[in-house]
Amino acid sequence: MIMELEHAVDLDRMPSPTGAKTLQILELLSRNPLGLTAAEVTRQCEFTGNLVFRILKTLVAMGFATQSGDNKSYVLSRRLLSLASPRVGEKSLVVASCESLRELRDETGETV
Repeated sequence: MIMELEHAVDLDRMPSPTGAKTLQILELLSRNPLGLTAAEVTRQCEFTGNLVFRILKTLVAMGFATQSGDNKSYVLSRRLLSLASPRVGEKSLVVASCESLRELRDETGETV
């Protein structure tokens, strides 16, 4: 399995095995920005081809991945970034980092 944890995890014993496998495929795609074909995902994850195909098609249908027409590779879309954006009452990354960046600028005399 491709999961990079301190110890191996049996995904089939998770509360939602398909959910866990979907997240593992998302992680795999995130480490391959040029994309992977369904066959490559199947080989690296060691899941059944049918399951990989259904998960990839679901990710595309929901806008979390796209499939290129050239080599049929799947890549993550920018939609995942929207999940990490600040919510009401939270600071954006720019606001949260502003003071630290000012201190860095003042200490180094460089543009940050």
